[in-house]
Amino acid sequence: MSQEEKKEQKEVQKEEEKEVEKEVQKKEQKTENTKKEVQKEVQKEEQKEEEKEVQKKEQKTENTKEEVQKEEQKEVKKEKEKVIILKKKKKVDKRRLRYMSEQVESILEGNTKLPSREQKRKKYRCGRNYVKVEDIPTWTKNIKSLMKKKVSMDEPTEYKVNRKLNDKVSIWRGDSTTLEIGSIVNAANSSLLGGGGIDGAIHRAAGRKLYEECLPLNGCYTGETKITTGHKLPANYVLHTVGPVGYRPKPLESCYRSVLNLMLKCKIRTIAICGISTGIYGFPLEPAVNIALKTAREWLLEDDHLDKVDRIIFVTFLYKEDVYYNRLMHTYFPSNIEELKEEIKNEKLNKMKKKNEKEETKEETKEETKEETKEETKEETKEETKEEKKEETKEETKEEVKEETKEEKK
Repeated sequence: MSQEEKKEQKEVQKEEEKEVEKEVQKKEQKTENTKKEVQKEVQKEEQKEEEKEVQKKEQKTENTKEEVQKEEQKEVKKEKEKVIILKKKKKVDKRRLRYMSEQVESILEGNTKLPSREQKRKKYRCGRNYVKVEDIPTWTKNIKSLMKKKVSMDEPTEYKVNRKLNDKVSIWRGDSTTLEIGSIVNAANSSLLGGGGIDGAIHRAAGRKLYEECLPLNGCYTGETKITTGHKLPANYVLHTVGPVGYRPKPLESCYRSVLNLMLKCKIRTIAICGISTGIYGFPLEPAVNIALKTAREWLLEDDHLDKVDRIIFVTFLYKEDVYYNRLMHTYFPSNIEELKEEIKNEKLNKMKKKNEKEETKEETKEETKEETKEETKEETKEETKEEKKEETKEETKEEVKEETKEEKK
């Protein structure tokens, strides 16, 4: 190839390279333009979204202003209604307090004449299926039975061991309308005129007269307690308390305190307390049990309450309740487990001794009976031999007499 041709080829190559570069540049420009367009579109969308958010915020502020105005109007109305209700309640409260004070005074003075226990038993709705307080074991006895079943009692507690306290408290699973006791607690509604659950069960078991006695009480506030007689119930009195709706610990604590204070005021020595607000009112079960046990312990240790109370029975109906009470009772009413173990050992030894004594007495009685039977048999044989001898002598005498008569005749 000549030099001219080489030059031409080089020039062609250069031109091709230039065209390629131009094409590459064009492509890059296109990509940049597309990027710019995409950015512009993204910015437009962002602006639109920001404008929408601003509009929404403005609408919300307008709505909130309207809602605030409405709420303010509602609050004003509520305050006015509260003022009207308070004025009415003051009048009703005076009547309630008068009736309640008169009722408690009549119980304290002994003017409310209760029938004797034998007369009352004839009118029990449950018939003969009642349960005495003496048949329900105290917490100390219950702990012993749980220890025999090898239930663990090693949970740490903040409270000190007090045996006297443990003898005043019990857990019992059953129907409180069958308890023959000083008083039972009714988890009532604010009207005190019966309802569902334990409230309805107590009203049904007590009969129509309980409803008639509750009518003049004009209801009851949350956290307070009112008292009536038991009528056809085995219990002498019913303490009606109104529990809180939902999780409200302070009103529930005031329920338990008011119940115990009214029991003390009316000189009642035994009480059966059911679960308050744990049913339809929706108070959680575990914290409710904690409040019940804690308030009971604190109240018993106040002043000289221990000497004025014989028994506080926590009545459970469902299996869940029974489990929670048995589990948490040891934390609030702990006991010296080593002492109880020694007592259980001593009880076992006493039982063994009694068994051995019984067996010994049985053996002695058997020996005595054997000896007695031997003596009796000896005496019987002696008597038999005597009788036989007598009969033989009689027969001999008869024969001799016959022979003599025969000879005389001859």
